Amino acid sequence: MRIINVASWLIVLLTNACMGQKTFDEKITSLLNNTVPIIKEEELSKRLQSENINLLDARSKEEFTVSHIDGAKFIDYDSFDKDMLKGLSMDDTVVVYCSVGYRSEKIGEKLQKLGYKNVLNLYGGIFE
Repeated sequence: MRIINVASWLIVLLTNACMGQKTFDEKITSLLNNTVPIIKEEELSKRLQSENINLLDARSKEEFTVSHIDGAKFIDYDSFDKDMLKGLSMDDTVVVYCSVGYRSEKIGEKLQKLGYKNVLNLYGGIFE
């Protein structure tokens, strides 16, 4: 329940740009450490047409149940375990996403530490 509240708060924070505050890009940049390379939606869409890309959803089970990108695998941010990655090769291209990119960056960092070589964070998350 707490994750949904945090995600809702982040969405409100990020969409508040119309009220004279920082732009969406500035807000996302301030949340991320840039430890995992990002991929934007346009590039991901193109690459999905010709490449085998593994999509990992780092949101809560409740968020995943409500909506997710077709073909994505649920990887729970709060209870991440490397056993959730069965079937993924260390050389596979993996794109992690969440609501805005923060949780997916943290999961991406864990994947990198485990030895995954081609990990990307979806810029702006599922809402982008």
